[in-house]
Amino acid sequence: MNQKGKSKAGGVFAIILLGGLVIAYIATAVISLISLGGGKKITSNFSDTPGNGEYVEGYFHIGTELLLTMKHTINLIPSGNEYYFAVFNDSFDKMLFVRADKKFADNFPVTDTEGGSFFRLNESGYSVKGKMRKMDYKEKKEVAQFVSDAQADGVSTIKSGDDILFLDATTGHIAVLKLIFGGCLVVAFVLFMICASSSNKEKQAASGISPTMMPKQSVLDTELGDVFGQTNTAGQPFTGSQENSFGMYNDLQPAPTVAAPTVNKKIKGPKDIAAIVSAILFFGGLIGILYTMTFW
Repeated sequence: MNQKGKSKAGGVFAIILLGGLVIAYIATAVISLISLGGGKKITSNFSDTPGNGEYVEGYFHIGTELLLTMKHTINLIPSGNEYYFAVFNDSFDKMLFVRADKKFADNFPVTDTEGGSFFRLNESGYSVKGKMRKMDYKEKKEVAQFVSDAQADGVSTIKSGDDILFLDATTGHIAVLKLIFGGCLVVAFVLFMICASSSNKEKQAASGISPTMMPKQSVLDTELGDVFGQTNTAGQPFTGSQENSFGMYNDLQPAPTVAAPTVNKKIKGPKDIAAIVSAILFFGGLIGILYTMTFW
């Protein structure tokens, strides 16, 4: 296989690999959204303790103020924050951590306003959907003191072995972002293929020779050479006066080459606009994927 063939094969493999990753990325988002719709119901008393990896939905009456903020960066560039809260069962002896948006505590109106109560209450209950996950070492280290104080007060933490579990209420939000960013890459690829196809057609048109006409032109040149003893290897039409092998003159001479009209590169057509949009969507999609990956 020559170098050109290897380069083409490598490009095809890269496209297939990237396409497979994008499809898998979008598939995880679709699965999350479908699973959230049929999540396991848990009572506010945690009578059926949820396990790691389960999609759950529960109504909770007791929550807390913001417990922990975890900052994420990509190559020292801030990429977002995680916010952790906690909800309790009705008897106040079991606690489950929740990762949610910054205003999650507003769903539990404050009942004790003296000095600002840390614990908050929603008498009718607040519905929370999400996926159960294991807390990373950094998060576990940050909430260790809070867990220790809760255990001293007789409150147990929902765990899986030695791992602290939390309910990820951002699962649906992240899934929607995955669909958007994955869709950006798909649209970028489609626009790229359209631009590439358009460029190939323009190159063929600029050459002035249609690939389907090249054999007919060769036959015509051969016939002219047989009749007049002259062969035009350039494939140009004959005009003017020309002496053949019999010392006679005919009216066939190569036509002068006409220079192709210059194109104003500053004028942006639909193809150029599509190429720019494709590049923006591609890099925007990649950045978005990296962003969602920080929240796994």
